[in-house]
Amino acid sequence: MRKLIVLFAVLAVCPVCAFAQADTVKTDSAAADTVLAEEYQVAAEMAEEVVAAKEVEPQVEKPKYWTTGLSTQLGFSQVGITQWADGANQSISFNSFIDAFANYAKDKIIWETRLQLAYGIITDIDDGFTKKTDDNIQLDSKFGYNISKNLYLSAQYSFKTQFSNGYKYDGNTIVQKESAFLSPGYTNLALGIDYKPWKWLSLNVAPLTGGVVIVNDPALREKYGNYKTAEDGSKITMPVKFELGAQVKMDIKLKIGSKIDFASYLTLFSDYLDKPQNIRVNWDTVTDFNISKFFSINFRTYLIYDDDIMITDFRNPEAPAKQRVQFKEIFTIGFTYSFGA
Repeated sequence: MRKLIVLFAVLAVCPVCAFAQADTVKTDSAAADTVLAEEYQVAAEMAEEVVAAKEVEPQVEKPKYWTTGLSTQLGFSQVGITQWADGANQSISFNSFIDAFANYAKDKIIWETRLQLAYGIITDIDDGFTKKTDDNIQLDSKFGYNISKNLYLSAQYSFKTQFSNGYKYDGNTIVQKESAFLSPGYTNLALGIDYKPWKWLSLNVAPLTGGVVIVNDPALREKYGNYKTAEDGSKITMPVKFELGAQVKMDIKLKIGSKIDFASYLTLFSDYLDKPQNIRVNWDTVTDFNISKFFSINFRTYLIYDDDIMITDFRNPEAPAKQRVQFKEIFTIGFTYSFGA
């Protein structure tokens, strides 16, 4: 190859050499020979430089196995009053929500992880009293191995608790403590099958699910079912309660047009060891309407039914506590920032 390039270079300058030779023959043949040699030397050097130059290899894009994303919402409101005849309280409220994910897919393996963090407060400026309006820490991670079309063997881990203490209020007076960090805390590992018929739907069935309910605060253990009944009828509370059962989880993620994102996460759990007929229900939904690049409307709902959680009727506080459906909705208009798929 090197010889071929040198030959082409020499041939390229041969016409120049020929003209140089013709002119010099008329005058001085020795000088013509010198010029011709110099032209051949230049051509040879040019050919050597071309051969020595590195070939530019086309860049091949590497396979992309990871997809990551983050969505944040911040909502803020403030009420200020000076000699207002109708009467009202000055207040400041703040809501925040973070939803992050990291997904891996290669060959037959998938690994999907999602983290949700939420916190909100409202402060009565006149009384200097602050109440918590939202509080959530939730981590979900699922590993899957494809065994046939749309079907995966799966192992799914989840963890859920809150950041700070939660209280029951009577106006601006604390009545009693209702929750705290790891009081309660839920964590489980579910082994089963994951069915993904469409990109927007995942149905996970795990007949073997082991879980732990953590209640660090002794005063809250009975409220969240972390106790066992002794022979004399008394209740012995414990910080950790183990569960073994079956879990069904359905995840839906839809994009409606270019502005609306909707997600629904439904989890059903039956404990083989304690009243398996009583199904624990956790159902969360998130709807985002993107007004612009940095502003959105966010609407979230949380529904819980747990046979182990005893709740008093707020309309009749003297009545005995019992199992009830818990529901919370949060509506936020504010700043948003998102990236990722």
